[in-house]
Amino acid sequence: MPESRSPARPGTKGVFTPAHAIPLEYWITTRMIAGYYVAVVHRFGWQLLLLALTGAGLREGAAFLLSWLSFKVAYELGYITNDFWSEEREKRADGTNRGPGSRLSMSQLTTLVAPRVLTSLGLAVALLFVARAPQQAYASYWIMGLAAGVFLTHNVLAPKYRGLTYFLLHVCEGAVVLPFVGDRGLAGSVAVWACVIVPALTSAAHYLAHKGNPTFLPYKNYLVQIVTQLRIGAVILFGCFAVLWIVPGRPGIVLPGVILYDLGFDWLVSWITFRRSTRRSVAQRRVLQHLHSNYSHDSSVTLEDVKRSSTALGFETCFITEHAEDFNARRFEEYRADIAAVNQRFGPGCDVVAGLEFPILQQHILACNLRSFVAVDGTKAQDIDKVRDHCAFVVWAHPMVAVKRLWTWSYLSELFQIASRVDGVEWASGKSDRPGRYFAWRHLGAAFVMHVIWPHKQIAFGYDLHTQKDWDALYARLGAQRR
Repeated sequence: MPESRSPARPGTKGVFTPAHAIPLEYWITTRMIAGYYVAVVHRFGWQLLLLALTGAGLREGAAFLLSWLSFKVAYELGYITNDFWSEEREKRADGTNRGPGSRLSMSQLTTLVAPRVLTSLGLAVALLFVARAPQQAYASYWIMGLAAGVFLTHNVLAPKYRGLTYFLLHVCEGAVVLPFVGDRGLAGSVAVWACVIVPALTSAAHYLAHKGNPTFLPYKNYLVQIVTQLRIGAVILFGCFAVLWIVPGRPGIVLPGVILYDLGFDWLVSWITFRRSTRRSVAQRRVLQHLHSNYSHDSSVTLEDVKRSSTALGFETCFITEHAEDFNARRFEEYRADIAAVNQRFGPGCDVVAGLEFPILQQHILACNLRSFVAVDGTKAQDIDKVRDHCAFVVWAHPMVAVKRLWTWSYLSELFQIASRVDGVEWASGKSDRPGRYFAWRHLGAAFVMHVIWPHKQIAFGYDLHTQKDWDALYARLGAQRR
């Protein structure tokens, strides 16, 4: 294949650029910038915490850094192999391909591979001189060799078997810190569990839940729950370990700082990304979500008014979510037919889409772009799964958390089951501007906790429009933002 002469956008997977010759550049531009930095830095923080807790010195820290860099440079070859070779093979009907050269010329392949092999070897040799004992370097070499074998196996296996090899790869990545820990008496089992096994299990569960493996897709929600529970358990375990280890003679001021960094990292990064998502949800002018027409018992606005107003405000799509208790199967079909007629009659403009708002477990669940009526009793979280099968996505509307019930396990379990099943959550509601009607801080708090646990879920602003007065307030708010 001839070398491409057109410049590629940085961060494009599977597209060669000369900058990819720099070790770790491909990993940073295609993975880290895309959001993988949270998992990587979090796992790296746990490894630093383990070194601090076991009294490792600066020399052990420097040796670990060399070992980690050598591992990541070599691991980057895995991303390159996946993007330039494995994905192409998986797309071919016969499951075969012509190797990396089918998408890269020999000079491009050399440019990608040679600098990384030389850099990884150079760092590995430097490790032998920096490590306090040669046995530490030899143990690191053994771990990296094992990872290379697992990597080769991972790329030749059928996709449905790759969960195990993906788990073993992340075990090796976490284990690179083990040769450099200090006092191994107390650290042994805690180190292996909290720093190696838990991150590897969470990574493997995410891999199985999101890679489209037909064997595991029916259990996607359970896998995500397992990931969450493992991470919470590991943090608690780390906290207990830290309390046991904060005694005189240990690295005093450094240890609390590392603990705060590690345990607070998820929350800090999540708050930054959460605030960015909330601003975008208000500033965007494409989707108008959560509103009602006169098909709901508490609204007087017609579908024609909704179409005209949303088009005048510049929105592209309008998700109407009427109260489900006002509907049966026949009335829902009439509702969909009326929406289709309104869209056709008014022509181009905001596309009005049918949906319903279901009361489930005393919470309100929005079913957007609902294709057919669903009858649910709203007494169990599994009703959300039933609704999801008939719509494009579901959103938890203005989550109302009963503070007095937070101390009961059954209530927490209900909230968790709802949060794990929805595709998004409203962080605020248009009704929050009415004092005493809703409590905005509960919406914000619930949405933030969800964002910490499930950062991929949508953070939405719920307009919750019912009357013409609500639409007038929306006109005024958007006009003030434009000015």
